[in-house]
Amino acid sequence: MYKVIISASALAIVVADPALAANADDPINWNGPYVGVNVGLGSSTLKYPLSATIHTSTDTTLSGEARQTSSGVIGGGHLGYNITTSGVVLGLEADIMASDVKGETSLSGSAGGGASGTASIGMVSSLDYLGTVRARIGAPIVEGRFMPFVTGGFAYGRVKTKLYGTISGSLSGASSSVNLAGDNSYHSDRTGWVLGGGADYALSKNLIFRAEYLYTDLGTNTVTNPSLSLLGAGIAANFQMKTTANILRVGLSYHF
Repeated sequence: MYKVIISASALAIVVADPALAANADDPINWNGPYVGVNVGLGSSTLKYPLSATIHTSTDTTLSGEARQTSSGVIGGGHLGYNITTSGVVLGLEADIMASDVKGETSLSGSAGGGASGTASIGMVSSLDYLGTVRARIGAPIVEGRFMPFVTGGFAYGRVKTKLYGTISGSLSGASSSVNLAGDNSYHSDRTGWVLGGGADYALSKNLIFRAEYLYTDLGTNTVTNPSLSLLGAGIAANFQMKTTANILRVGLSYHF
């Protein structure tokens, strides 16, 4: 992912070099298409209300709730189109970003029923990629070079989750202790919404620098029986996973 971001940034600098040499007094025209790269930091929050049943000769039940916060680097490319009307710039933009946002949470509790003792369930989640399609509205100020804007629209992404569990204790009717362990991984493609704001600054008539903040909500996904088993004992696990993300990034755009 980092190689892609670095390569894209280098390409943007090469393309932008002639634009930087342009006359700084040239009038700025925000109309038309643009393309660029962006990179920044992302922080996602996942909430996990969870209940599970391990199907043995006597069922064992587990329950609890966890909240996970993840962070990492996020970056990619964007393209868009602007139209100026009555001093206001209206635009439509799409972007897609590779993500290194990742975190791990463990939940400890007790087991009862078919097994008694301590129990733990853990989650390792990562935001593999995130994309948006957004409307933008801005108003150029400071001789038309600086444009604060607000933005919002559709968001989509993929969340990868690994669920694992252990039980340490004793089985009902058995004199010896037992240690059970297992894990399961799966991907979830999600959709939701995004809101944010920021500012563009025209370094020249072609090169635009950007700083912005985006808040994305990828909704709540209910997962039922993700085929997790502990040493052959099947688990009926039901949990909800709500994913939100905060993104702070900067970017460079080439305006045609």
